[in-house]
Amino acid sequence: MLSTPLGILLMSGLLLPVAQTSPTQPAPQVHVEIIVKACPPAETPLEPTNQGKIYDNEKSMTHEEREAYLAGIGCIDVPIPPEVIAGNTEMTMEACRSHAGYLASMQYLEENATIPFKAVGEWVCIPHAFPADGVAGL
Repeated sequence: MLSTPLGILLMSGLLLPVAQTSPTQPAPQVHVEIIVKACPPAETPLEPTNQGKIYDNEKSMTHEEREAYLAGIGCIDVPIPPEVIAGNTEMTMEACRSHAGYLASMQYLEENATIPFKAVGEWVCIPHAFPADGVAGL
């Protein structure tokens, strides 16, 4: 019987053998293209939020319903140029799908004077194996 602290740890199951792992290959470079739906500003009157509204029977829109709604209110597809997206660092798919994608979309719409609408309806992240050159998703 092992009476050393190591033996006690081994018997209690705290020290388990660790398999040697081989170094992993680096992930392939993915270039991301963003297409943002630029929408006219909402003309909703200011009302108190969540007062007297019951959400029991509410359901979210399907993708097709959302696309039809955005087209119905006059939203347009605007591709963001790759040089605007990248800035100093490459955009990853995870970053594009989160706050970074929204912020890049919002910033581009605000800074581009040729786009009449400044509200972000939605944005789509399109992965490419090579740098995007032009517009793929339209």
